[in-house]
Amino acid sequence: MLGAAMSFEPPNAPPWLISGFVFLPMLVMVLAQWGLSLGARRAGAPRWLHGLCAAGLVVAMVFSLTVAARGSLTQFDRVPPPFLPLTFGCIVVWVLTATSRLSSGLQQLPLAALVGFQSFRLPLELMMHAAAEAGVMPPQMSYSGYNFDIVSGAGAALLAVLLALNKAPRWLLLGWNALSTALLAAIVVIAVLSAPPFLAFGREQANTWVAHAPFVWLPTVLVPAAISGHVLLWRRLLQRENSSSHGQPPSARGEPRGGSEAPGKAATPAAPIDSRA
Repeated sequence: MLGAAMSFEPPNAPPWLISGFVFLPMLVMVLAQWGLSLGARRAGAPRWLHGLCAAGLVVAMVFSLTVAARGSLTQFDRVPPPFLPLTFGCIVVWVLTATSRLSSGLQQLPLAALVGFQSFRLPLELMMHAAAEAGVMPPQMSYSGYNFDIVSGAGAALLAVLLALNKAPRWLLLGWNALSTALLAAIVVIAVLSAPPFLAFGREQANTWVAHAPFVWLPTVLVPAAISGHVLLWRRLLQRENSSSHGQPPSARGEPRGGSEAPGKAATPAAPIDSRA
């Protein structure tokens, strides 16, 4: 009886949308692997660790697509549905990679690169809106509903340019990172509450499309990539704060100058963040 109640039709998506959800995750994976390679060299990490982290991301990506293609994630009568713990596991793999020994090297990448990486969320949100318009995805997960993460993607693209030109003040970077983290957390909560067994928005607006290939790469590749990107950026920003509090000049570590000016001199505005490593 429960199994019948939890039976959902697979998404009927147009070919171009399917292609988009294949190409974008693969592009993000290529960029992530490139970043891992650069980070491993800068951190002086052993090859086995770099290989392990790189292989872990690829294995998680291939495994999620394989089980989705086999229909193993559509057992919505199970509690929790299989795609929810799979998503959690993939997030763990990405975050562990971002906080591994490679993290020190990854944090040395230019700020413009760390922020610009998140700009993939702009085309992603456009595709998600198209999916909602086509009836593939529930509307509450697009910007026509309660998902405003498109602001994060567009902001990342603009902020990356400012960082590359050394014209981004620190408050702007902190504000964007905080807002984007909050928007990402909000859509993750909405997605989980929309999925079985919660169905907070009703059965007709159920989030089950991500249990099918290739859309499974949204929660198992794209969301973990965005989360790990914020983890890296927060660690870098907080590390700079700790360095400043221990007396190291912020400008020596590529951060805006701050603090008090010499007596009798007017305070100067904070310098833009140096986006170079």
